[in-house]
Amino acid sequence: MGGGGREQDSRIISSDHDLDEWTFTLTGFTPVPPFQSPGGEGGAAGTALDSLEVQVLGGHGEVLGAYSAWNAELTRLDEDRRQITCATALLPHRDAQPVWELWRQGGPQQKNLWTELPSGRRAGWLQVVALSAFATSGAARPKTPTSEIVLNGEHIVDLDSFYLAIGEAVNGPGGYFGWNLDSLTDCLHGGWGARAAPRIRWENFTDTQRHLTQSTLDSLLSVISDRTSEVELR
Repeated sequence: MGGGGREQDSRIISSDHDLDEWTFTLTGFTPVPPFQSPGGEGGAAGTALDSLEVQVLGGHGEVLGAYSAWNAELTRLDEDRRQITCATALLPHRDAQPVWELWRQGGPQQKNLWTELPSGRRAGWLQVVALSAFATSGAARPKTPTSEIVLNGEHIVDLDSFYLAIGEAVNGPGGYFGWNLDSLTDCLHGGWGARAAPRIRWENFTDTQRHLTQSTLDSLLSVISDRTSEVELR
């Protein structure tokens, strides 16, 4: 955990929701300075922190991804448990933990492993894909950006699977290329594994049509058409 604590083996074990403010209990917390100093954790009153970053660490201590929060307060409950009250725009998804474990082992080595998850349970995988890409500044992207994206629509049954499919089409297994319309727009401007305004060949498009609503397809195609040199639907 950034900002003064180590959270390598910690787990979020409970949470209570009140509007945009959340309270978490962390277990397995190992204090480091300044929290080791007398009174460093503020006792029952808590310690105010401007911002807080909960990092997901790999086996060698490398940062795999991070969840950010602000207006945070840390309170000591007992020897190895701390309570954090904070505001955050993104909570760890309930299905993200096993995916982070896969990333700790080096990440997926082949495409479409996420298709083994049922529709509606892929958001956790997508969250890990995005946060790991942000944490590594896209280090896993190909050295030479592609000018053509070949997107296979066979497994696209919802928005999450669309972003997972296009991420792997551009950047290989576990690859990222947006996780909502705004970030997809950013990626199509270049710098995330594809050249600006690439050509897109959407194969098995009829498979996608059977699953996505027309309004969802229209939104995706509007963004793609405006920011690519050509779109071919096959």
